[in-house]
Amino acid sequence: MGTDLVIAALDIEEVSPEAVRRVTFTTKGMEHLLGESAPLELTTGYEKVASLNEMYEGLEPSPAISQIDFLKLVTVARSAPLTRAAIDYYVSYRRAGATFLMGILPKFLDEVSPDAHRLWGQLLGSKRHLDREWFPFSLDGTTYRLSAADSNGGCLQGEDIAKLADELESIQPAFESFYDDLDERYRTSDAVRKNAIQTLCGICRHLRTHADSEQALVSYHF
Repeated sequence: MGTDLVIAALDIEEVSPEAVRRVTFTTKGMEHLLGESAPLELTTGYEKVASLNEMYEGLEPSPAISQIDFLKLVTVARSAPLTRAAIDYYVSYRRAGATFLMGILPKFLDEVSPDAHRLWGQLLGSKRHLDREWFPFSLDGTTYRLSAADSNGGCLQGEDIAKLADELESIQPAFESFYDDLDERYRTSDAVRKNAIQTLCGICRHLRTHADSEQALVSYHF
């Protein structure tokens, strides 16, 4: 597997359809008022937000299955002129690190904790690690079913974030032998050297204090 993997914690409320409408209204109004004096970053920022609007328009209510481009979602969240910073946490893992998190770790979780395996699969948006063809994704109070077969990423929201934190904490004793048995290239990967599992467990613990909000842990691979 030669892909990279990005994991980010973000406030979905700040990149939701309602947020897009708000930013679009404000930006177009400023362009109208400023005319040729409007700064270039205003127009560029609007174009990025508009691309999210196009993506949201393709969503269909349940039980239909839709798609979200998580790469686009996170990219816009990091750079668009939203009302406040939408990204709380962002990290990328390359090649061996991505393979470790997307292939080696799920196999281990499947052996020691079926619930952790399922939740990890939902975070990856991976059909291989889920027991169904879709995973949930909530925007502005509406929950959609996103395709696990065609997705370039996945997400956890609300109580599922807390559940993953609990599951990872409960199997901590098993991790020592798991790491000892890794092949050298995975043991020296950035995901292992940077303590990705422990870090993500900590992020989940932090996010679970906002289980009723629009906080989300999302991933995408490319």
